[in-house]
Amino acid sequence: MQLAQGFHRVLGQSVYINTGMGILSAMLALIVMLALLLPVGVRARALLASALVTVLASPNPAPRWASRLVVLDVGQGTAVVFQEGKRAALIDTGGGDPAAITRLDTVVLPWLQREGIRELDTLVVSHADLDHSAGASALLRRLPVSRVRLGEALGAHGPLVLASGSDVSRCRLGESWRWSDDTHFTVMSGVDPRLSGNDASCVIAINSHGVRFLLPGDITAGLEKSLVRYWQEDLKSEVLLASHHGSLSSSSSAWLRRVDATSVVYSAGYANAFGHPHWRVEKRVDLTGAHSVFTGEHGALEYRIGADGSLTLTRHSFSPRYWWM
Repeated sequence: MQLAQGFHRVLGQSVYINTGMGILSAMLALIVMLALLLPVGVRARALLASALVTVLASPNPAPRWASRLVVLDVGQGTAVVFQEGKRAALIDTGGGDPAAITRLDTVVLPWLQREGIRELDTLVVSHADLDHSAGASALLRRLPVSRVRLGEALGAHGPLVLASGSDVSRCRLGESWRWSDDTHFTVMSGVDPRLSGNDASCVIAINSHGVRFLLPGDITAGLEKSLVRYWQEDLKSEVLLASHHGSLSSSSSAWLRRVDATSVVYSAGYANAFGHPHWRVEKRVDLTGAHSVFTGEHGALEYRIGADGSLTLTRHSFSPRYWWM
């Protein structure tokens, strides 16, 4: 894998603007409109008008990436979107109060709508903690979802998920599904009667065009140790989502060395009350040489994968962030 741009430079791209028209299309439209003011014949004028309609009606240009992973800024919680072609997956839904308003309402759904994503191939809910699962049942009421994988039962919202009509099951160790010759998902840790709470998290690896992303939910250092023994070098990943938002109970040195990530993402609220990420965890990550990025500081983080395996990182700041987020 080659890093197409230095992370420190790419992070300067801080504003996401979707105008609905590419820059080239906008320039062509301006040229055509100016040409319409010229003293030309009726036929030429009609041709120019037709060209203008074609430019305005044409869809946005194809994205300059083969696949991408976006860690949304949902404050203290997790919501990750992976996309390849017309397929999209959501891993966790962010937090909030399921009986009132959630990050699904304020962040996740608006982002999906802005990107033209009207259905999901896969929804993974790593575990039942509300900062990961609060929007799960509401999402299934609003968007078609083909596959749902759960790290643990969702309590009172479980029946709504099971009644969604999707293919619903608990995550199973080693389960894998493929989107294309270049992209597949693997469950690295799943249902186990010996595991509960944070360690019941569904750990997902996404391999796309030679780039691997590892999303471990809220697992603790104890389970990290078990996964290091079980998977060994198969844990190697270019991008790692820090376990449990950078909690001191996770991200052990042995785990970080085995994963050997180029980039580590902390999905945590700005100045959150939990002190995530813990400074000792940040120091452990720094000692591995990985580049650290923070949703609470940088906003949404988008990793774009080229067909050649190149990887670029862009940040998108959609709105101001406050301490209670």
